[in-house]
Amino acid sequence: MRVFDFDGTIYRGDSTLDFYLFCLGRQPSLAWQIGRQLRYMAKALWRGNGRTVVKEGFYSFIPCVTEIESCVRDFWEKNSNKVNNVVLKRVRKGDLVISASPEFLLRPFCDARGFQLIASAVDPMTGECMGANCRGEEKVRRFLATYSREAIEEFYSDSTSDEPLARCAQQSFLVRKKSIVPFFEGS
Repeated sequence: MRVFDFDGTIYRGDSTLDFYLFCLGRQPSLAWQIGRQLRYMAKALWRGNGRTVVKEGFYSFIPCVTEIESCVRDFWEKNSNKVNNVVLKRVRKGDLVISASPEFLLRPFCDARGFQLIASAVDPMTGECMGANCRGEEKVRRFLATYSREAIEEFYSDSTSDEPLARCAQQSFLVRKKSIVPFFEGS
């Protein structure tokens, strides 16, 4: 099995941030949420609540998005070309995308290309995180829970925070804009 991170690997940029900006452009009234989001996120950081709670603060704009499903569809119509073709040409039907981005956001992109998906479970109506953020060690846990008998032949990511999953793969690669290099020196 070949496994790919999404943001910064297949997608050039951060799809969640781009989706947020897309929603703001489409629905400028969401801007009033920014102060609330920042307060929520700052409070969560100050209390040491962790990344999942901080992200939930960021996602607090989601309940205010009009017609979230059509917004996601329109987002991908506009942004589906924002891919790293060097990486995308290596991804085949049936390969796995694993990401910290919300599943509801990535599902249309992955389904249209026949990619399997493991991502952060975020309620598309409330913005509530329905489990841990799918990042670092959580990616390993989620992969093993779903594919315990599958070996990872190749793993691709742009981030060293994915080292736990990279260590599980037979071969791991670090994506740098237009090049792909071994994840670990001397590999």
